[in-house]
Amino acid sequence: MIMLYILFMGSQWFLLGKEVDHRLQIYFRANSSMDRVIYRILLGKLTLLLYFICLTFIPKDILKHFFWGTWIVLGLFYSWPTRGKIIKETMTSNFGEFRFLDSFEKTLVYVSAVLVLISIPQLPEMVNIEALKLTFDPYEKFSPIFWDFMRINYFPFAKYPEIYKLAWCLHFYTVGMVIIILTFYALMRYFVSRRVSILGIFALLSSWSFPKLMQVNFHWPITSSFLIAWIWVTLWATKSQTYRCGLLVGLVNFWGALINPSYAFLMPVQMALLYFFMKDETYWFKAQVLKYMSFGIALTMIIFTSNIQALEFITPLSGKDFIAETINALDRKAFFGLFFFGLLLVFAKMFAATFKKEWSLITNWRIDFLKLREITVSLLMVFVMSLFIDETLLLGFGVLWLLCFLSLIPIEWIFQSLTKLRSRRNIIYGVYILICLLDSHLEGRVKILLKILGSGQNSN
Repeated sequence: MIMLYILFMGSQWFLLGKEVDHRLQIYFRANSSMDRVIYRILLGKLTLLLYFICLTFIPKDILKHFFWGTWIVLGLFYSWPTRGKIIKETMTSNFGEFRFLDSFEKTLVYVSAVLVLISIPQLPEMVNIEALKLTFDPYEKFSPIFWDFMRINYFPFAKYPEIYKLAWCLHFYTVGMVIIILTFYALMRYFVSRRVSILGIFALLSSWSFPKLMQVNFHWPITSSFLIAWIWVTLWATKSQTYRCGLLVGLVNFWGALINPSYAFLMPVQMALLYFFMKDETYWFKAQVLKYMSFGIALTMIIFTSNIQALEFITPLSGKDFIAETINALDRKAFFGLFFFGLLLVFAKMFAATFKKEWSLITNWRIDFLKLREITVSLLMVFVMSLFIDETLLLGFGVLWLLCFLSLIPIEWIFQSLTKLRSRRNIIYGVYILICLLDSHLEGRVKILLKILGSGQNSN
């Protein structure tokens, strides 16, 4: 029931994001249809978050009228007969690239969905909401506004303490992981094909680190989802060719400040990166981007100054911890061993493009060099910021998806080299699927899920 409610809220975020998109007349170029899905989900979520923050100022005895009244008004608005004529677009049309999947790709999509369902980690002890907050955020880095959003978002379950606490736990897992998965797919589509991107999602989900990380820190899905969204929105903004992209860029930084005030330091870094990456745009265009970012910048500064005391508990990244996290991920997933070859290919491509060298191994490798440079520079800046500010920028799922991304580069290179040999490509693709499946620890995931369901029945 809670999972269905979360899916309902996600659909409302998408519809609200589409409405804001339509009202502000934001038209942008997209690299794949998933770009539009991620854009609208994030925009709708952050818009609804701001609305729920406003509802926190309403007395509790009349709050329920405003909450349920909101959904009644939205339901009538979306179901109005003329809405289809105003926005001639359905939700399913945004998944157009998934209509023509082959048998391998369809199987991977279904198996990946099953992995998400059975990979729920062991839930923390749920004594009360305040204790649950400390479990999620022991150093109180999350802004109080974030918890106000959680309280309003799951208002229908407030009268049922056990379900209410369970809803909070599943929010961290479901919302965080869905954003990571969808954004990671959209990010990979800038560099590899659809088929390899789907394999990357499967490799990420089948890693034993996927459920194990959340057993150590249950906040990792929400925390790590910001980093990958920050990287994606940087690449998306330079691709969009519209200055109105600044609205979402600013709001994503606001979201990061809600999670951790130290993430606000990434905002000036991103502004500098966008100025550098948009070198072909006019000064007026860049000024307009900054103008649309100003709303998010103001919100970010308000959250940062109101929660600045949390900076006392930030821990800079140490090389020892980063190496240990990387070795752990490699030990749990043999597939990620390909990252070394991917790193060599990236460096070779960067070197050849910079010094105009022609090497037969990479000459025919079709990849967007400008985007490759953008993601490389962005990741280097994040790494530097984590060394001086906060380790959570890279640790957790940050290391995991980065290893997975680099591991896909040599596979894409192989597939492009075998363009005319489709049968061999299918054999290689099937081998990589088996490699990912063999060390996925499915029995461990099922055991944890049965334990959760068993404890739920015992409590009843």
